[in-house]
Amino acid sequence: AVGKSDFRKDWFFQQVPHNEDPNAKAEPFFGVRAKGRATPFEISFDLPAEVHGRATLRLAICGTGARQIEVSVNGQALPPVILRPGDGVITRHGVQGIWYERDAAFDASDLHAGTTTLTLTVPAGPVNDGVVYDCLRLEIEDAVAMPAPGGT
Repeated sequence: AVGKSDFRKDWFFQQVPHNEDPNAKAEPFFGVRAKGRATPFEISFDLPAEVHGRATLRLAICGTGARQIEVSVNGQALPPVILRPGDGVITRHGVQGIWYERDAAFDASDLHAGTTTLTLTVPAGPVNDGVVYDCLRLEIEDAVAMPAPGGT
């Protein structure tokens, strides 16, 4: 939860499919070779009131293995966020990732007064496929009421 979580314990810097093979072993150069299940990260926060307008979740990415991230707001799915091709950072085949930003835009009214939950899910697949985040930022552009044409 925003303002309550401890990033050192509650948010791992890589989001990868969750390994379900208790016998999976690391292999030289390849890392762990196993299939994993889809892995969600949930971000919860409280809003004092409803908001309106346009919301944009900005994902700053600094390493990629997965091809997309599924995003939902309070259980309502958004279109998947398409990522760049893998850069070898998760398997440590590169000295640095390729930094880039992706946006997930949606109607701000999907954010509810009270507790709101954003869920980011890495799809099932090899445990070395995932994403490394630099930061996540939620922006809300309030809708401005426009006067009717010819009105006062």
